[in-house]
Amino acid sequence: MDIMNVGYGFYMMNFDHEGDITKAVLEGPWMIYDHYLSVRSWSLDFIASRWTKL
Repeated sequence: MDIMNVGYGFYMMNFDHEGDITKAVLEGPWMIYDHYLSVRSWSLDFIASRWTKL
């Protein structure tokens, strides 16, 4: 698995196995160090800067 920081608190993950993608997307949200992590499939129209905190 490869992880790339795309800014504004978002990361893009490239999985090696289809089963890992399914698990990451369908079995979340995940808890990491008392923070929630939600995962969704990438969308071409996603722009990280639109999701910044107000």
